[in-house]
Amino acid sequence: MKSKVLACILLVSTLLAEGAARAQEPSDFGIWQSINLKGKVSNTVSLGFWTEHRSKTSARDLDCALVMPYVNYTPLKWLQLGYASEYIIAASGRYVTCRPSATLLLGSGPLSFQFRVLPIYEHSLDRGTGTWTLRTRGKVACRIADTAWKPYMSCELFTAGVWKKTRYCAGTTWSFGRHSGLDLFYMYYVMGGASVRERHILGVGYSFSI
Repeated sequence: MKSKVLACILLVSTLLAEGAARAQEPSDFGIWQSINLKGKVSNTVSLGFWTEHRSKTSARDLDCALVMPYVNYTPLKWLQLGYASEYIIAASGRYVTCRPSATLLLGSGPLSFQFRVLPIYEHSLDRGTGTWTLRTRGKVACRIADTAWKPYMSCELFTAGVWKKTRYCAGTTWSFGRHSGLDLFYMYYVMGGASVRERHILGVGYSFSI
């Protein structure tokens, strides 16, 4: 198991390095802020509510704001199934989404690896049309012994018949108190078919677990 997790770390590290090498112009900078409230219903079922604000144009303008209730079901130690629905207010209009997901969970000691498959249907409330996007993400994390820190890195691909964009992320979570935590991260992503082809994101999130 440990060799599999190490191989996953190497894969995600390679993808992150590739993303850093693919920097293009023009670029933009934004800040993402989120709050995540979650709680367990049973040993296998949990519910949550996520809200987020994202900025763009050097953090001056609204990119989008969203709210998202979600439910996760973990029938096996290595498998998590989920469903969520977003309501999004963006610069381009209002949207609702349907987000079923399946996540593979692996771990060995302080190391953990997740591979998530997330098909998303996004419906425009203004235009009355919808589109499908498939998101696949690999994420590696390592809990630092005797601390509340858990650094991680991830790579996520967006496709819809063709490649749309790729996100590369590195960050850390910090747990404090019995129920609270912070998520601090930097994200770089590159997009196809857009006037702004690359974006740099600084993010901070607060989570509260019941």
